[in-house]
Amino acid sequence: MPLHDREQHDHGQRGHGGGDRQAPPAPRGRVRHHRQERRPGLGAGHPLQPRRAGAQPSLRAARAGRDGRRLGHLPAGETGGHPAAADGLEPVRRRHDQPHEISANWEGHAVEQPEHAPGVWPATPAGRRIPPSELSATASTFKPGIGEPGNAVDGNVETDYHSDYPEVQPQPHYITVDLGRVRELSTVRFQPKLRQNMNGTILEGVVQVSDDGTTFRDVERVEWPRMTAPNDVDMNGVSARYVRLRADYGMGGASALAEIIPYEVQR
Repeated sequence: MPLHDREQHDHGQRGHGGGDRQAPPAPRGRVRHHRQERRPGLGAGHPLQPRRAGAQPSLRAARAGRDGRRLGHLPAGETGGHPAAADGLEPVRRRHDQPHEISANWEGHAVEQPEHAPGVWPATPAGRRIPPSELSATASTFKPGIGEPGNAVDGNVETDYHSDYPEVQPQPHYITVDLGRVRELSTVRFQPKLRQNMNGTILEGVVQVSDDGTTFRDVERVEWPRMTAPNDVDMNGVSARYVRLRADYGMGGASALAEIIPYEVQR
């Protein structure tokens, strides 16, 4: 056997299990990593499901993380014993809100998060609820067509009053409810909008009343949490025809409400 052929033959023999084994050559180019197995029963956006390196969360996941909750309406006629049904409102099925904090969303923007909610809807206020058909409303600013002040007294929590945008008028904003005549009030319930986007949720303000719609007097200064549960203001039997909310601070510099529900003293 020629010398150079013998050297190649000996090298091949050593490469097949001899004590003279040499390490395989280092791979060139891109190195493939083993693929992580997906966990059955978990959606693609689940935190425990493996993701590609550098992959951004889905828009739906980002919205859920940003707003801290998801809301869904029960089918018509299914109240499930929900206390909101006693108010004539569409009952809602809610998950607990997340603790309030200022954090950065997946795009790096600072966002306000809702506060923790105990998950308990307040009991129906004492007194007689004044029917929506006897109410009307006006506002210092509103979004024409979709944010009309009348949406806050129509008895439908799926329609909202909302201050005008995209050009936002500086706060305070005012929304005034005409009760139709002078009434002795027991409570006024202010229902925040029931949406994932909490922009406009009113956090600070003053509840006021008037007999003539021109001169108003303060009843109570309010500070409300970043939640979708209703806020009740005890009116202590005050007599008035007009109820006004002065919104001093709302999330995003806007003002929004699903419903204003006045109750009068029942004799």
